[in-house]
Amino acid sequence: MSRSTAVAVDAPGLRRRMEELVERWSLPGLGMAVVVDGETAFLEAVGLAEIESATPLTPTNRQRIASITKTMTALSVMALVEEGRLRLEDEVADLLPDVVFHGPAAGMTVEHLLTHTSGIGEAPSLEQLAGEFEGRAPGEPPPSIAERTPNGIVVELEPGSNWVYANLGYALLGEILQGVEGVTIDEVLARRVFRPLGMTGSDARDEPHGSLAAGYRRPPSPDVREMWARAGRSLPEDEPTVDGVNIRNEYRHFYGADGGAQVSLEDMARYLACLLAQGRGVVTPAAFEAMTRPRWAPHPALPAQGLGFALQRRFGRASFGHGGHILGGWLSSMAVFPDDGLGVAVHLNVDLEDWRVKVERELLALLFGAPRPLGGGGRAGVMKVRPDAPGRYVSAGGKLTAFRVATGTGPLTVATGDGTSDGLRLLARRGRWKDGVDLVPAGDDDPLLFRVDEPDLAEPSHLAFLPDEDGSIAGLVVDDPHVRVRRAH
Repeated sequence: MSRSTAVAVDAPGLRRRMEELVERWSLPGLGMAVVVDGETAFLEAVGLAEIESATPLTPTNRQRIASITKTMTALSVMALVEEGRLRLEDEVADLLPDVVFHGPAAGMTVEHLLTHTSGIGEAPSLEQLAGEFEGRAPGEPPPSIAERTPNGIVVELEPGSNWVYANLGYALLGEILQGVEGVTIDEVLARRVFRPLGMTGSDARDEPHGSLAAGYRRPPSPDVREMWARAGRSLPEDEPTVDGVNIRNEYRHFYGADGGAQVSLEDMARYLACLLAQGRGVVTPAAFEAMTRPRWAPHPALPAQGLGFALQRRFGRASFGHGGHILGGWLSSMAVFPDDGLGVAVHLNVDLEDWRVKVERELLALLFGAPRPLGGGGRAGVMKVRPDAPGRYVSAGGKLTAFRVATGTGPLTVATGDGTSDGLRLLARRGRWKDGVDLVPAGDDDPLLFRVDEPDLAEPSHLAFLPDEDGSIAGLVVDDPHVRVRRAH
């Protein structure tokens, strides 16, 4: 494989930056693995696995990797496809006859579930929305999908018509895998991924483990409180911290296929090596190529969706990967840069708002030697190019498929400048764009592509306006946070 540019791993520099970030953000612990051409080039952990006992964090400590589990579920599905035991075009209703679907479920396929285009949302129904964030009590066996969705599953959008991230879709894939393989999902992932790759410090049982780093969280901000209120829950006031900053998280059990894996940093390096080798040991290179090919791509410069993997350009480089977030405790990211033969994993055992901006981007920027973007400039004449850009942009679909946008940025507004120029500004209901931020043209090749002007960030976010068939702006998409919204009428 040809290399775009050689990436020199500055191990002492990365460790210093990790220590600085732990100090700056009062993090319990932070771990990072870098794999180059299949070999581990950097494997470090700083800070604490448990604050109360002052136990140091090490690369052997397990992390709840949450939604990164979805990539392992997707690999297991593709292995069955290669064996002829499952097809991407198989209809979900045929594979799960005990599950009741409401709405336009006809034609919903395995591929729709893999690509988050099934038309289902954050929960099976509005009545069950709050329960989706409760998890299972310790010792409670995981229910089947039919038991978990006694009132059925609401399909709000026509399958294939839109991209809406859905944990529930991967829970359905887990149920399909269990039915085909005849074993539990944790055993499916053990057989298909963990054992073949020698990941001995990993499992998908989602039970407390002696080597698991403790999870922590922060006192919730008003935005976080509003998010939980929209999900039907209220958060307690004035919870005690263990160190003046961090609150010990209660372990709640979730579900295996969509986010139940625990993986050590050492094992994440093994997994990255597998992905850099095009799935070697799990699927064939041909199947892996199919997984990392765009299946849903609203704009060529912004994130696309493969089969289980998110695809995007980061620091000017093609990448695929996934993030993971356990509410109230653990954050992870995984990014593979195939043209550089490079894979990176970052583990953090605290739920920190905007962590990708505060931590992950800082580490990747140092790794790639990326200069910080220049702020401002280039706004004149924007309105002459797209006078129809200003307006209000909202999520498509119903309350279930709109939940993540509604509880994240909320509706977005694009407005004209502050009177000093004819540029554009982006405003969100909550988050770091709440007070407004300038949109700067990202280049001369595409008048619909903009950079979000945040000069203090190591990696800028980008926004693209999406035209309809007659060329009028019908929506927009942002890469980080990943938001796709339509123009409000």
